Amino acid sequence: MNLNLNLGPMRQKANGAEFVKHTEVRAQLQRILASPGFQGANRRARLLRYLVEEVLQGRPDSLKELVIATEVFERAPDYDPQVDSLVRVEMGRLRSRLQEYYGQAGASEPVLIEIPKGSYRPTFVFRDAVAEMPEPVTEPEPAAKHRLPAWRWTGAAIVTLAVAATGLWLLRSTAPPLPRSIAVLPFLNLSGDPASEYLGDGISEEVTESLAQSADLRVVARTSAFQYKGKSADIREVGRKLGARAILEGSVGRRGDGLHVVAQLIRASDGYHLWSEAYDAGAAELPSVEARIGQAVREKLDPLAPGTVTPPPNEDPEAHDLYLRAAYEFNLRTVASTRHAIELSQQAVHKDSSYAQPYVLMGSCESQLSTLFVESPREASEHARQDISSALRLDPSNSGAHGLLAMLTYTDDWDWPRAEHEFRATLASGSHGSAENIYGWCLMTRGRFAESRRHLQIASELDPLSLGPQLNMVEEAIAERDYAEARRKVNRILEASPTNFVALVLAGSIALYQGDCPAIVSGSQKLLTTFPQSPYAHISALTADGFCGHEERVAPEFKEILSGHPPGYLSPYTVAMIYSVRGDNDQAMAYLQKAADVREPTILMLKVERAFDRMRQDARFRALERQLGLLD
Repeated sequence: MNLNLNLGPMRQKANGAEFVKHTEVRAQLQRILASPGFQGANRRARLLRYLVEEVLQGRPDSLKELVIATEVFERAPDYDPQVDSLVRVEMGRLRSRLQEYYGQAGASEPVLIEIPKGSYRPTFVFRDAVAEMPEPVTEPEPAAKHRLPAWRWTGAAIVTLAVAATGLWLLRSTAPPLPRSIAVLPFLNLSGDPASEYLGDGISEEVTESLAQSADLRVVARTSAFQYKGKSADIREVGRKLGARAILEGSVGRRGDGLHVVAQLIRASDGYHLWSEAYDAGAAELPSVEARIGQAVREKLDPLAPGTVTPPPNEDPEAHDLYLRAAYEFNLRTVASTRHAIELSQQAVHKDSSYAQPYVLMGSCESQLSTLFVESPREASEHARQDISSALRLDPSNSGAHGLLAMLTYTDDWDWPRAEHEFRATLASGSHGSAENIYGWCLMTRGRFAESRRHLQIASELDPLSLGPQLNMVEEAIAERDYAEARRKVNRILEASPTNFVALVLAGSIALYQGDCPAIVSGSQKLLTTFPQSPYAHISALTADGFCGHEERVAPEFKEILSGHPPGYLSPYTVAMIYSVRGDNDQAMAYLQKAADVREPTILMLKVERAFDRMRQDARFRALERQLGLLD
């Protein structure tokens, strides 16, 4: 039986059946938006979501052409439908797409969403639904002499209340539990101007960081959540892949001199909307909007959470905007964009000298320049230390600054006790996938393998689509000499990312330690073909020659590489490994000292690196281990 239900305004107290119907409609909406006809069609998807939600939220009378033009398509309030037919054109396209969907992929879907011609109000047809309960028959009121005594009416009322209370208890006990894990997806840029792209990213990132401070809330790291930027995917699939039970998504658009921000919280298991809100604010009020979104989400996921909004820092609006632009540039992860991020961050602190977060970002930029091989580790750490010091002077509890300080205290000062204290303080403050990952790597260098695996696993759960924790898991398995497990893990990474530089390097190391010459040769050739300008790729090919029967090639080629051909950063630690394997302890020690002098982080692998097994009884080697704080 087909039941056509055109939902009007929600009643003050919705019954259970209505709740179920709303849930089914929202689940159907998610299926439609994830279909090929709607993927990549942001304007059409936005329109359909808006129309459906307005009806479900009890606001069908708001669905007028002028309102849709301003709310969905960011048209100015003086929008004239006689001049601009955008809404009618898009409505026609939307109806056609819905007809195509239900004529093909959605032919057997349980809920039919239609928009009748001449109307902007969707209707919902529930296929194979049960019939509505008939209206109860009203019995004639008995004569006064036949009325039950008052105490019997009282008893009946008590029974009725007991039944209602039991029903309420059953409803509460069988309702899906509130999610305790969340991912914040990139907010859509509805301005139509690519130069405003940083706004949506910035809001998402700052709300993520705000939620991550909740110790009892598991927050998916930005790295994984942003994998869905610009993609239209089924919310249930997103939740499954990110390990998140709730998804926060939204949009931001410019409206005159102000901003229009929309946020909505969705339960990932069924697409049910837990909460949504729209905010109109000036640029100066954006931090307040971000704080209100974060607070609303916390309260929805934890009804016992405090009901007051934590006031955001009183930042200069221009400085805050510069910081958001800088964060956007940093996440492009190129040399030019990273340096631009530093420039924008410097402008931000020039505008507002009390603003701590740009200093934290500058510290991260310095670290990134080191990993991009355009700054030496020592130079990068010196600059980063100054930035972190400034950040902590302004904001002593800043978890991002403490996380960076923990890493530098270990890689630059070699002060493990203090670094571990900083790591634990950072992790105790909330959900920090990056800090978990770095701490796991550091524990591995100390030979604390079980603890390392535990923290890397947490990092992988908080950042499931990032390769960082997965690569460190491979490195941990190598350090523990479990080469079979390491090979299984790295092969899984290479299946998804066959040209990942670090994965190829680790695969070569595993093959070398297993004595698998065919794998060593093929791996080194792939590395050299994919990264012909990398000195390490040439080192890898040289290692394959030396290990697999072409020792005569090693000396002249090694000399060529050491002389700077090809040009680029050549890790002294890597050179020391080659000398150690060849039995030249003097040269190995000389390069290890160079690695220590420039504070190359990989030198902290000294304790667990198999390439140095032959040197472990050398007094100079043990003295270096002691200098690095690696001997307990």
